[in-house]
Amino acid sequence: MKPSSPPTSSLWPRLLFVVFVAGLGYLTLQFSDLMLLRSLAAAATPGSRAAVAPLRPTAYVPVARGTAANRGPTTTPPPNLAEVGDGGDLGRRVRRVLERYQPFVMASVRGNVSYVAFGPLLRLMGGELHWSAGQQRAAVVLPDALITFALDGSDARRNYREVPLQAAPLSEYGQLKLPVKALGPLFGIQVELLDQQHQGLYRLVASGTTAYVIVRERMYSLEASRSGRWLQVYFLGQPVKRYPICTGEGNNTPVGQFHIANKAVWPPWNAYWGEYMPGGSSRNPLGARWLGTTARGRTTGRVIGIHGTNQPSSIGRRISGGCMRMYNHDAIELYNNIPVGTPLTVHE
Repeated sequence: MKPSSPPTSSLWPRLLFVVFVAGLGYLTLQFSDLMLLRSLAAAATPGSRAAVAPLRPTAYVPVARGTAANRGPTTTPPPNLAEVGDGGDLGRRVRRVLERYQPFVMASVRGNVSYVAFGPLLRLMGGELHWSAGQQRAAVVLPDALITFALDGSDARRNYREVPLQAAPLSEYGQLKLPVKALGPLFGIQVELLDQQHQGLYRLVASGTTAYVIVRERMYSLEASRSGRWLQVYFLGQPVKRYPICTGEGNNTPVGQFHIANKAVWPPWNAYWGEYMPGGSSRNPLGARWLGTTARGRTTGRVIGIHGTNQPSSIGRRISGGCMRMYNHDAIELYNNIPVGTPLTVHE
């Protein structure tokens, strides 16, 4: 005789009890992970009262999964090529060079320090960022480390061990940015400077993945020859295009190291004799575009610029008051690609 089965109605309370206990356990684990992360970050903050045992360098910090905002996309977005060159033949040549350095992220110079946005690098490392715009401290959780740092100073720690930084991290337009040279000591990324002369290109290697950092103000460099009457453009240390120019008579074009200080479209001109000529005037010698430099003329003391011209027959000669004249179409192409801050070397 088969034993009788318990009534179906008596199974439901047991099943509901099991589901309730499992759900309660899951929520408890998630809450515990969150509290542990907050305690660890607080303990790494100078002056904190939280008492948490220091992590070993190889310790793993369990955390709840972050939101899509702090994890970031799982794939690297396509590069914005317009950031490195979007004009004419020069832009096309630059993009061919850029094919060798992908994926890449852009960096910018602030106070002679190159800063890179941290969001794209987080995808490279596979970590988790805990920071939002307006906060003065940030925490990054990696599989083998907890990193904390302040935005108002150079204080930074990796697993509670102090790490000296070249400069303080900063927040700009809602983005967290770090000095490129801080990536090695803080996150264990292999950082290699590929452009030794201008420091415009770095190679990053983390967990077997390679990426590149291109510094916006240093990715291009310019070289001008007074006697040769040419202007050479380099991109990431490689020559990409040479333009014919007109240079200053005698020593009017100074020799030395300078950089591009400003840019203008159809710039106006104040003549030596006091006359004002609006941009676009047929009498205005500055032509279609202006790239002002930090150089000063030997005889006049006026700012030296690289600019277009209303006298195309002067290109290839050495007759200007000190500025470097270009054909208008060349000046437009240069203007469309060369950022402010680009270094310029002038020699005989």
